[in-house]
Amino acid sequence: MQILEDLEYDASSPDEIALISAANHLGFEFVCRPMLNEIMIAITNENLLNVFLVQEQIDFLNEQRKKFPGTNSYVTITFHLFDMLEFDSVRKMMSVIILTNDRNYLILTKGADTNILKNASDQNESGAFDLLNDTLHNFACSGLRTLVFAYRIVSEDTAASYLEQLSYVKSCTSAHPSELAAISSHIESDFLILGCTGINDRLQDDVPQTIQAFKDAGINIWMLTGDKVETAISVAHSANLMDEKTFNVILSETDVTLLNHQ
Repeated sequence: MQILEDLEYDASSPDEIALISAANHLGFEFVCRPMLNEIMIAITNENLLNVFLVQEQIDFLNEQRKKFPGTNSYVTITFHLFDMLEFDSVRKMMSVIILTNDRNYLILTKGADTNILKNASDQNESGAFDLLNDTLHNFACSGLRTLVFAYRIVSEDTAASYLEQLSYVKSCTSAHPSELAAISSHIESDFLILGCTGINDRLQDDVPQTIQAFKDAGINIWMLTGDKVETAISVAHSANLMDEKTFNVILSETDVTLLNHQ
């Protein structure tokens, strides 16, 4: 497979572009979607071949390179995408069910740290959460939007059962949204944590100057956000909503009694 240089991606959100560009930098080049339920990835980092290829494929690759030395080609692997659980504001995550190159059925998930971590497996390494939370805190204080990534390996029978339930609920016009939520809660559980990312969602041009003009005109400004508190504070400073003279009161409790105490 020949890979084009200087590719430019287009996506529905800056998060998706950032993630796929980062994957490309690490040696995973998105090639195409041969079919709606397939994703083709090129491995452009030689160090990753032993991780993602089975031995028969490695042997075949070495034979081809001996026959055709000096060719600038890369190995591609295709993942079968069975179904997707779209993001919603309650679950605060999205998941896909895929079949890997070595015939493993995986549930891959990305989303808000609080929602994913509460569904994490007890099999995660001790101390991993402390490191993850420290990293998330540092990302948020830098004004980065954070995501946590997790996975779960399931058997073929379990995957088939999940897919059958999803197909029924999604195709049945009389199905209640709570049915999909119930299935999602079973699928998106017992996670092994992969890690986290921090994405810089840059402000539009002249935002600080515009905010200052509003403030000078006596207009009160509110910022509504679903981000972490640390991220919101950092962005507020960047946007000129807050400065070093701002008196900052943080009311973070959700219980009325505790909130009154704050």
